[in-house]
Amino acid sequence: MALVRVGADFLARRISYRILGGYVMLLAAMLLVLLLAISRLANYSDSVTQSITHASPHIQLGSTVAQQIATVRLAVAKYLRTQAPVDYNEATNALTLLGTNIDNALVGSSDSAQIDPLRQVQDSYVTYLNAFRNLVAVISRREQLYISLLSLQTAIETRLYQIPKIAFTDTKPDIAAIEASNQVVAHIQLASNEFTVLRLQPREDSVIWLHSELLQIQLWFDILSAHAGSLTDGAKVLYAEVSERQTVFQQRAIEFMNLYEGDEQGARDGLEQGGIQLEHSSNVVLNQTLNALNGTATTLTADASSSQRALLLMLVVASVASIAVSIVLTISLTRPLRELSRVAQAITAGDLAIRARMSGRDEIGQLATAFDQMTDSLQRSLETERAANEQIREQTAQIARQTQANAVMEERQRIARELHDSVKQQLFSISLSAGAALNLLTTDPEASRNYMTHIKQAGREAQTEMKNLLQELVPAPLQGHRLDEALDHYLRSLCDVHRLRLTWVARGHNTLSPSDEHALFRAAQEAIANVIRHSGASSLHVELSFGTETTLLVEDDGNGFDPGVISPGSTGLAIMKARLERVRGKVVLRTTPGKGTRIEMAINPEDMRIGESL
Repeated sequence: MALVRVGADFLARRISYRILGGYVMLLAAMLLVLLLAISRLANYSDSVTQSITHASPHIQLGSTVAQQIATVRLAVAKYLRTQAPVDYNEATNALTLLGTNIDNALVGSSDSAQIDPLRQVQDSYVTYLNAFRNLVAVISRREQLYISLLSLQTAIETRLYQIPKIAFTDTKPDIAAIEASNQVVAHIQLASNEFTVLRLQPREDSVIWLHSELLQIQLWFDILSAHAGSLTDGAKVLYAEVSERQTVFQQRAIEFMNLYEGDEQGARDGLEQGGIQLEHSSNVVLNQTLNALNGTATTLTADASSSQRALLLMLVVASVASIAVSIVLTISLTRPLRELSRVAQAITAGDLAIRARMSGRDEIGQLATAFDQMTDSLQRSLETERAANEQIREQTAQIARQTQANAVMEERQRIARELHDSVKQQLFSISLSAGAALNLLTTDPEASRNYMTHIKQAGREAQTEMKNLLQELVPAPLQGHRLDEALDHYLRSLCDVHRLRLTWVARGHNTLSPSDEHALFRAAQEAIANVIRHSGASSLHVELSFGTETTLLVEDDGNGFDPGVISPGSTGLAIMKARLERVRGKVVLRTTPGKGTRIEMAINPEDMRIGESL
């Protein structure tokens, strides 16, 4: 009894010990059966040797041909599945080897019972080889179409992605055109996926989906064509290229499907029929081999029957013992595993309080302990994650509040610039005219009346400016006019009132956007106001030149000043620079005390477009 207890304790320590004990018992039973089998097999080993020697040539021929045919069919099937060059080489090598071996077998065989089946195999081989070559040619053409379709897809997608970037630089974006462009790209990608599926795994539903995607591509491209008139010239060039490639894409896609549904299916059917014929010929050879084997088996069966009856009884006893051992081992192993599975499912459902709590000393007990430790760690990790998520939410809310405050400050600064550039200029003009009218009221009433008329007109313009400022801050002089016309009207009326000699020159074709014109007009207002307010000039020269870079020159013959000494309260030049910098413009100031002032402003629309595309 003590020995039994020691053995039970030993087996309880490791699952492997229990399994090993069961295997030892099974091995002992098998060894007993094996010893009996050896004693019986020794009696007829000589007869087996003689029978095998007699049937060996037929067996070798049949097994060789059947094995090589199976190898050929597997290699061809692998190539058709992967269509890789290495698999093609493997298939052609297997076909070549099979043909060579069939020819050698015909040359070396003198038995007519072997020659006729071999000739049938040779004819089937030639048919199968021709069908394979035909299918390879069809697949090669399909691969060319597939590569061409991928190239067209890339070209179309590249141009369609570029169209929205350059199509609406100076106009309001056509949302329908952009949506149609995106839909064409999406459906071309889906069609390419179906081409890939047809290429590697031919399926009838892929052909149906591919027809549907081609119809969708054509539908959305027709919608894009209907909106092509809203595109810029550069985008229209891209659209023409896309249209040409889309037509070629449709044609080659239809050719691809026709090739798949017609030539490829026919070639595959031909290859399948050739494979069936080759397999049938191989079966003839195998039948010949089986006949040889049957003759040998008949000889061996009689000698083995008595041994089988003796072994059967031992196998039954060994099987019963094996089943009993297996049941015991299965129960001892699966019961704790089912408990662990239940605990795992509970943890998956969110119950982190459950534990396995198994006290066994074997591997399952150790696994249960590790499982409990993992659950404890997971619970701690979830608590840490909750705390981290709460901190992230607080930081996100703080960032949102700061972003909102920055947006409010930026909007206030923008409104301040607009008020400075619009209403302040008009009020300044009214102030100057009012002072002049008071000075000339007694000495020159007619001139004073002109100033009062100007004050009335400037007041109306200031009122209009304020109204327009409230209606999206667009300057009144630019409403219905381009920049050169607005500047001409503004300069002539202002110089007539303040008795300045005006030299006004405008040259070139205006290509600026409304936002660029707005910025340049406001900067010109500030510069001219500074001339009237501070320079004491008698003449004013303004020159506007349109081109690749649009420049505006404002030059006077006034007092000038030291650019290094600017009043701290003066914000005109800073606002002028800030406004032009918003449209990627620049301001250059040249002045010398007593020699007048020259201000050059420039805007390059091409720089704006490049910056936006980047």
